[in-house]
Amino acid sequence: MKRYWKLIVLASAIVLCFGTYYLVDKSFDEKFILRTVAGDEKLVSSLEIEGTDGFDTKVTVSSQGSVALERSFLQFMDRRGYSSKTLNEMYRAHHSFMRGKVGEKGFYENDTIIAHADMKQNKQESDMQVDFTISTFDKGSDKSTSYSVSVPKKGYSPHNMWIERVWLEGQTLSVLTKEYRIQDGEEPHLYTFSIDQRKLLDEKTFRVSDEPNSYSYRLIDFSSSKQTQRYLAYQVTKYVNEVHSSSIYIYDLQSGTFEPIQDAMVKEAMSRNERNERDAYTEQFGDEIIIHGRSKKDQFESSILRYNIPEKKVTVNHKVSFKDINFSQDSVRKSFIKGNLLYTYADGGYKYRYTQNISVVDLDTGKLLYAGVVDTVDGSIENMNSQFSGYNINFKDQS
Repeated sequence: MKRYWKLIVLASAIVLCFGTYYLVDKSFDEKFILRTVAGDEKLVSSLEIEGTDGFDTKVTVSSQGSVALERSFLQFMDRRGYSSKTLNEMYRAHHSFMRGKVGEKGFYENDTIIAHADMKQNKQESDMQVDFTISTFDKGSDKSTSYSVSVPKKGYSPHNMWIERVWLEGQTLSVLTKEYRIQDGEEPHLYTFSIDQRKLLDEKTFRVSDEPNSYSYRLIDFSSSKQTQRYLAYQVTKYVNEVHSSSIYIYDLQSGTFEPIQDAMVKEAMSRNERNERDAYTEQFGDEIIIHGRSKKDQFESSILRYNIPEKKVTVNHKVSFKDINFSQDSVRKSFIKGNLLYTYADGGYKYRYTQNISVVDLDTGKLLYAGVVDTVDGSIENMNSQFSGYNINFKDQS
């Protein structure tokens, strides 16, 4: 019997780990809920908030409650799992192709194909180069292809370059990156690769000016990775003597121009940064940009601007008041347009408690149709941000 004591201890430990993991995972089911404050709860009946709890367990919260992401013990030990629900579904459906691929912004998917781009840096600055690996998976034939291309990058920092977006048009894969030139600072780069010819076709870079180390470039979130697009929107921030000001610049993929939005209402919305107030939140939906801002005078009021890029004009300008329900949206985490409704997920207060919340506004009228807060089922936590942190919203019925 003594000969087997090590084996018995090991087997017991494995059983204990399995049991502990599933007990922890299951114990968080129904812990959180999206609680209605005002409006029609049917508007959020299919909405889900994806996030993590205080123990880094992936959790989905809805008006029906919360569910922890179920993973096998081996998946838990391997730490396999993307933050995106869509990518986790892709991983389950196409495990062989997805295995080992990291960098969530490097993926593109449509009805027939999955594409992925990865970049690895040679860490020696004296002979800097980047190795791109381009991979595709054909859903119809169940076949995958992959090839690598090296691109010289002398003069760039190997520690400050990453992929921001990938999209596919025909046999051309576009890879958008942000890189840091040692002498000049940040700059976006756009690479195009041929899938069938297995080579780099072109590389472009675009900057506001040649003034070194004065600008930062934040790519404005784009609502769908399945869509192709003509316009790339950037929030460009200029730093002068520790004072910063932001503008929105549009890169036109057809003309190659990189120009600021000149509309007076957009400039005013972005000018809050010059007064050292909280940055406006911007998000791109196809050919449109939504700009969320806070009122300078009323903590319970928010503004919503909808800007049409090809028409170069503001089509919606609403003020939304939450004062009657003692509700505020301080900083936006994510927004989503569904039909003519704008869903906004934000940090904010409700009755002197700090939490995360959802609002639904009719873009045609500016009317607030729904407001709700992320809460524990028993309502016992004053600061929900210490218990749950969300990063995305989606809909169960979303096609």
